[in-house]
Amino acid sequence: MMMKAEVSYSKQVSQHHRNLLKIAVVVLIPTLLPMSESLAHKGATGVIKERMETMKSVARSMKRINKALRSSSDIDRAAIKREAAAITKHAREFPQKFPLGSEGGMSEAKPEVWKNPVDFSAKSMALSTAAERLSGAASTGSREELSAGFSGVGKTCGSCHRVYRMKKRNR
Repeated sequence: MMMKAEVSYSKQVSQHHRNLLKIAVVVLIPTLLPMSESLAHKGATGVIKERMETMKSVARSMKRINKALRSSSDIDRAAIKREAAAITKHAREFPQKFPLGSEGGMSEAKPEVWKNPVDFSAKSMALSTAAERLSGAASTGSREELSAGFSGVGKTCGSCHRVYRMKKRNR
């Protein structure tokens, strides 16, 4: 029969192990998630890799614009203009990044891209237009106008993702 002190020590060790596991999870998950996404793209080649890199570039531009808008100091209008111009350029290229035969494999695109190319192109052009508006507003617009323009770009991205991009759990 175990003595009371042995049971107490066993509980302490067990609690210590649980605490270490919690710390490991909190530290490792945020570290490993970005790596898993880049590993998922590692096997992509050709036009699939190009479009994945293009989409990542748009995401980086969105993050930079968001950071510029969230700044407590003066708005970096040049950065917003530059990143919005990059999004405009990429959005115009999207339809060519999804040629017939590039579905499947490492692609995160749903088959609907190839089933509805006219709508996909229209959504790409809508993103280009929204990003152009944001770029124009970067010259003289207020923080509120820029935020509204940025929100418009985000909503346009989202409208395409809902229809044409696989959900993360299905990738």
